[in-house]
Amino acid sequence: MHIWNHPSLTHSDYTTILLSWQNGGLEFLKPLSKDGSGFVILDTYYFSYFLCFLVSTWLVLYWQKKGELRALRHQAIDLVIVSILGVMLGAKIFYALFYNLPYYLEHPADFFLNWSGMASHGAIIGIVVGITWYARRNKLPVWHLLDYASLCGSLAPLFIRPANFLNAELYGRSVPNWFPFGVRFPMRDGTGHSLFIDQSQNIYELTGELIKPFTSKLPHPYEGFQTVSQILPDQIFSAALAKSNDQLIQVARLITDPSHPAQIYQMFFSGLILSSFLFYLKSKELFDGAILSAFLIGYGLTRFLTEFFRQQDFQRSTGLFEWISMGQIISLLVVVAGVVILKLSLRASTT
Repeated sequence: MHIWNHPSLTHSDYTTILLSWQNGGLEFLKPLSKDGSGFVILDTYYFSYFLCFLVSTWLVLYWQKKGELRALRHQAIDLVIVSILGVMLGAKIFYALFYNLPYYLEHPADFFLNWSGMASHGAIIGIVVGITWYARRNKLPVWHLLDYASLCGSLAPLFIRPANFLNAELYGRSVPNWFPFGVRFPMRDGTGHSLFIDQSQNIYELTGELIKPFTSKLPHPYEGFQTVSQILPDQIFSAALAKSNDQLIQVARLITDPSHPAQIYQMFFSGLILSSFLFYLKSKELFDGAILSAFLIGYGLTRFLTEFFRQQDFQRSTGLFEWISMGQIISLLVVVAGVVILKLSLRASTT
């Protein structure tokens, strides 16, 4: 059975970097130089956020113009701005607090780097808090506005999960070789450094222009040097080892064994299916709060189920987190919140 290789491995010129600064100027659609110098300005991940914001803005203004969104045009624009700020701040802060707090306490500046993660649950909280604050301040219907925000939010996995796939992050657990959707992904450590392997199966991480021995435990099985050299012969090259007088050793980019493309699963279930269902509910003109509660319950359940196929994060790969992820724990709380909001909005609609 054929196993798919991640595109950044099968195409040597492929890169997820859209815009970078190197060689004293801007580089568009070109990878960083092999020595790792330069600075990434925009990659596919944050570009996917931009596309999601763009589509959501168009939808909000369209609904306002048709009279479906109960807000003035300038208020609709304000709501878009508040939502964008809520997403970016909520997702970043939530990721730092719940997924990698010890690291960010020691390296606060890394909070702003491209590889620094975003948490979708935090984005949801940021939107709810931002819109609730704005609606109360301007005497607008809170549940109604959050319903329309949920419609836009349900589209996010359609944009962001494919970018996660292209960036080879949030990939899934191992699968047998016969599994038809198995994919090999390039591996990075918990702080975004690329990992490499030599002929003796020693593992290294890229730091700056050199590589150094990697001593942490890998949470995911990987394929050895000989396997990589057969599958991806162009990936074998010589690299300088740190603190060894520029000693050159032959290494290859470390890749996972065949794994679930968990990003695509979440795009399909939490994105395509859930958003289709919510837009169907919109056509039924239900009570205010119905779409919001359906979104929270639906996203929580689909995220909880698809997380069983996703590989654990570096910092949460032992103990309880071998069986249940932080994302699943928070997803269950999101489901509970959806049920509570359903009861509150039902009560408000009857009165």
